[in-house]
Amino acid sequence: MSDSDLLPPGTVLAERYEIVSLLGRGGMSAVYRARDRRLATAVWAVKEMGVDHLDGDDLEQAGRLFEQEAIMLAALSHRTLPRVCDYFIEGGRRYLVMELLEGETLERRVEQSGPVDPSRALQWCVELAEALVYLHGRSPAVIFRDMKPSNVMLTTDGAIKLIDFGIARFHSAEKAADTVALGTPGYAAPEQYGARQSDGRVDVYGLGATLHYLLTARAPTDHMFVFPPPSSICGGLPPAVDAVVLRAVSVNPADRFSDMAEMGAALREALDSVAGRSAPPLAQRPAMPPSPEPQAPVHTQKMALAFAPAALDFGTLRQGETRRLEVRVTGGARGALSCPERRMVRIEPRFLERADATVEVTVYTSSLREGGTHRTEVFLRSPAGEVRLPVCVSIEPARLSLLGVILAALLAVASLIPVFGFVAALLLAVLYYACPSDERIALRVFAVAAACCCGLNLALIAFLLARGHPLSRWFPWMNLFTVPLH
Repeated sequence: MSDSDLLPPGTVLAERYEIVSLLGRGGMSAVYRARDRRLATAVWAVKEMGVDHLDGDDLEQAGRLFEQEAIMLAALSHRTLPRVCDYFIEGGRRYLVMELLEGETLERRVEQSGPVDPSRALQWCVELAEALVYLHGRSPAVIFRDMKPSNVMLTTDGAIKLIDFGIARFHSAEKAADTVALGTPGYAAPEQYGARQSDGRVDVYGLGATLHYLLTARAPTDHMFVFPPPSSICGGLPPAVDAVVLRAVSVNPADRFSDMAEMGAALREALDSVAGRSAPPLAQRPAMPPSPEPQAPVHTQKMALAFAPAALDFGTLRQGETRRLEVRVTGGARGALSCPERRMVRIEPRFLERADATVEVTVYTSSLREGGTHRTEVFLRSPAGEVRLPVCVSIEPARLSLLGVILAALLAVASLIPVFGFVAALLLAVLYYACPSDERIALRVFAVAAACCCGLNLALIAFLLARGHPLSRWFPWMNLFTVPLH
């Protein structure tokens, strides 16, 4: 959310919650500290969803996810989950009122202090596993789907809290696919980029990636789906820690822990081994099971994954024009396509499930500036890596023919004629809306002049009629009317 969208201190919501300060903000939401006017000693966190930059399906989907988060949290009760007390809509925006958590996220903790002590990192992950076991054990099961360090709060009293249920969803055994496929690159499991329904194993993957980050301070967003053993980075870790991390982040869901309860047990055994206590060895499959064919190195996979053509140039278009081009994705890609300029570029399909797929890229020019060249990129993120497709489109400058300019100028001058000037102004309005949108800029000055002349005409006519003067006395040509105006 931009600065202009934020609520100033002192704003009162629902006649009850008074905004005190801003706690944090993201792309589409902001969280505030708020004082409860009914309960003088109560202080809450108010989460606001911004809608000013959304429209159509995006607005509907964002509203549905925000409301789902409120309903979901209100039905949950666990020591690691924030307590929700209210949900309402005011001024077209949605608000969620919840328990105020004082502290810092695990991501910020690592950014400031570096890798976390292994015993502490494992203890935190054990608590997170207990929270996820609780969520998965609900009926229907709640899949968090965005397990990452920035969604875990370490409070000032040392407690772990799981926050931001914005994309969590209820699991349905009958559904073949998710309604929406979302997640944070690097922490989202590979299947979240496809068309299959995600189950509890995506949280297993996210927790494994989170533990890897806590131990190594190596952000998986920079090296998607690639997790070297933690001991190879920080050293001094028992094999059980490497085993639990690498098994949790296996690309194939079948090679991970079968559920969160199994992963929680493995985490406890790894914690025991770090603490020096004897523990039975982990009974598990190999952390990185061999595949029938040797996997290519990461850099080779990235080179094999490509767009054809390697760039899209839509040429020069007029503002308001739409054009669609096709591009093939080679290299056996399975992943998600996205573009930061969603109002400019739309992609169909957004998720690839088969090799050598054809993608349609559509460019919309209504919101683009005339006379300029606009560039953006389409991203494909998949287990094989990330590739980018540059997109370029030029918009013709605003133009108007010499005849159109002369006609507009004559109509603007004619609008000075009393009474008949209204007809000239009407004809100018018809000319304005008949022209393409990129030509209207050149007509705006004439349209504004005609509107001002019409206003003067109205004032003059009203003055004459109010003084009881017939218009034909002042304008002799009015006698052409069969019925004189008085």
